[in-house]
Amino acid sequence: MPTCHLQMPLPLPLPLLLLQALVLALMIVAMSVVAVPMASCGRPDKVAETLASHDMPPVAGLHSVAVPAAVLVPFVAGGVGNWSLWNAAVSKSSGTIGECNSVDVAFRLHHHIPLTLPSSCLIYALNGTATSSAVSYAWEYSGPGLFGVHISSFSPDPDDPAGSTLATNWERAMGSTIRLDPSWWKNQFAFVASQTFNGLDCLASVYAATGTLLIDHVVSACRP
Repeated sequence: MPTCHLQMPLPLPLPLLLLQALVLALMIVAMSVVAVPMASCGRPDKVAETLASHDMPPVAGLHSVAVPAAVLVPFVAGGVGNWSLWNAAVSKSSGTIGECNSVDVAFRLHHHIPLTLPSSCLIYALNGTATSSAVSYAWEYSGPGLFGVHISSFSPDPDDPAGSTLATNWERAMGSTIRLDPSWWKNQFAFVASQTFNGLDCLASVYAATGTLLIDHVVSACRP
């Protein structure tokens, strides 16, 4: 089955006040996604335990992207195999966003120290579709001494519903491996989130210049 691969950097500092505000906002988003009726797959007991865990603080992000949701959502959520073309934290990806599907993502972080998580990134909750203008999805993953939950959502930005997309990210992991150095792990997940948002901004620049997200234009402008 597909696996998640993480390569770890040294810790990156984040503005703590901003992070705290985003955590509060994204907790609401996270719980709304998790509240989607569970599919007949995954480990709902472990997911619930992770959401309530204090092994590490959650990493949360909220970002407005100047691309209409009807354009951005199908490109991002409907194009998992293209994530490495615009996201500097992803070196390889495959799979399809769908209930009970698995996605294979190899993350490229600061110092390229390899860590393989030998389990599927299994999508256990889905709200919307990858080809619509709004989608939320959550996946679980596990490895030696850890179990984690990742939640993403894309929807029209309430401040500019016709022209922009609100992207959110929420992540937390638990277990003995996480407890060895919670801050270090938090920084790894925060780096991936920041690179993802940077990549989304690059997609916005392509859209501003061309009015589309044609793959050739994206590769030319955004490929890491």
